[in-house]
Amino acid sequence: MEKRIVTLNGTLFTLGDKYRDTVLGVEGIAIASATYLTGCDQIQLAARDSNGMPYSQWYDVKIGRAHV
Repeated sequence: MEKRIVTLNGTLFTLGDKYRDTVLGVEGIAIASATYLTGCDQIQLAARDSNGMPYSQWYDVKIGRAHV
């Protein structure tokens, strides 16, 4: 599968790569991105909870991300 690169708030994200939310410490695979008219850009991370169950969550890009 070809990886897709997206730019949100001037930051490059590669869908399919692993990222960490620097505020909450959540680490997961970037599976989607969204850009809204209001200027709130988000990235969706797929992760696993403490029981190993998969889930996904949207995170604001302005908060900050770290590429793993």
